[in-house]
Amino acid sequence: MNMPPRNNTQAPNNLYNSYMSTATLSEFRQNQAQYIAAAQVEPVELRSRGAQTRAVLVSPAFYEEAMEALEERRDRRTRDELDRWLQEDLAQAVRDYEENPDDVYTLDDIRADLGL
Repeated sequence: MNMPPRNNTQAPNNLYNSYMSTATLSEFRQNQAQYIAAAQVEPVELRSRGAQTRAVLVSPAFYEEAMEALEERRDRRTRDELDRWLQEDLAQAVRDYEENPDDVYTLDDIRADLGL
């Protein structure tokens, strides 16, 4: 059983096309073991007859790396949001305090006002 040729001629519609084998869903159903083995080396794009991508089969290692990259990206975005907060909101709070130092409420003041 020969694997289908790499599909490098199409305009990329996803991040993998430049180094990914493709198979139709019918080919995958007939030769699952071979495509799963191929996915250990490179992603395998599974397409419908209309050439629409239906799924991408990847190795567990590839999946783990991708998930770690997404987690790092989310963490970086969270750090960026915290930095923005520190630079904007917290800086404004400090300016407000410097302009009106007598308008300060402690946590104990707020608890007392709320009867806690």
